[in-house]
Amino acid sequence: MEILWDWVQTKVFNEVTIPGSRLHTCHLRLVCLQISQHRRVFQLQSKGQRNPWSLVSLSLTHHRMETSCDLLTMERCFTFCGHNLTITQRTGKDLLVSALVWDAGIVLCHYFEEENLQFHGKRVIELGSGTGIVGILAVLLGGNVTLTDRPSVLKQMQHNVSVNIPSELAARATISPFSWGIDERDYPSDYDIVLGSDIVYNRSTFPTLLNTLKYLSNAETVTYLSSEMRKDLRAAQFYLEVLPQHFNCNLVYRNKEKNINVYRVTRKPPAHMGGTCTDKSDL
Repeated sequence: MEILWDWVQTKVFNEVTIPGSRLHTCHLRLVCLQISQHRRVFQLQSKGQRNPWSLVSLSLTHHRMETSCDLLTMERCFTFCGHNLTITQRTGKDLLVSALVWDAGIVLCHYFEEENLQFHGKRVIELGSGTGIVGILAVLLGGNVTLTDRPSVLKQMQHNVSVNIPSELAARATISPFSWGIDERDYPSDYDIVLGSDIVYNRSTFPTLLNTLKYLSNAETVTYLSSEMRKDLRAAQFYLEVLPQHFNCNLVYRNKEKNINVYRVTRKPPAHMGGTCTDKSDL
């Protein structure tokens, strides 16, 4: 996405080759399809036997706002559990990593589908909701869901909620700011389900995330965490060493191609603190 942003900033709007594609058999280019004074539409095109990136063939819209702030908007379409979702990503400097639909969120949604998970009547909170894709699906599967993230992310999340959740279900979706380690007391401590996808990426936040999970859960709470197991970010350390201090941590699903794990996490009784995560071979 940095490549797209830099390209837009240079005001070069014809065609550009995208370097660094993961499959050498496929060549990518970004082509301008339409130009107007305030709106430019781009398409990412590929040459090869298969598409290496999920961005291929999607429309990218660049808007120049009245505030002179550039915004790159992209819509992505998904189908999970029979529900069609249209998720808008708005790439701007205030959104950073929260602007994108990350693969860990997609994998978690696929896990819900494969396991036929239902959230009917459940009180659910999602941490680091970003675009809101996971929390939106949880609402459509019956949950009463609180989607949370940094304040600057909430506008994008609200848009995606309004587009994908029917008006008759809107009351089941709540959007709220949540800074870990600061805002816990503004939330209940007895959720039925806690969700998080690709929120284990900064080693310095591990202790704060652990305490947040402890506060939000009780003995009956089930937490589902989906993470890309990037060695440079020490994700395995969180699941092997940090979580087991207070939680049972079970690997329930693995996408080997994308190196993404899904964990089912529950609180340990006070007398059983410590231990390790199961299925360490896939960490």
